[in-house]
Amino acid sequence: MAPLTEKQWEYVNNEMKGKPKGYCECGHTGDGPNGQHAPTGLGTPGHGPCMVEGCPCKHFTWICWTKEMNKVFTAARLVE
Repeated sequence: MAPLTEKQWEYVNNEMKGKPKGYCECGHTGDGPNGQHAPTGLGTPGHGPCMVEGCPCKHFTWICWTKEMNKVFTAARLVE
């Protein structure tokens, strides 16, 4: 499968604005704002420690995309 074009990435970023994009190895969402991981000290949204009570995760480690992100990727492939 070919990589996304710049225009397709723009579509993905617009559709996912304000939403978490992935799951961490701890099982909680992150990789974007409004996920279950705090920002890093550098302000990167969703890449810091997990905010779920009792979760010992210290930083976001990506394992897979959310279902919504997968749907957006599929739709982005139709953008020319």
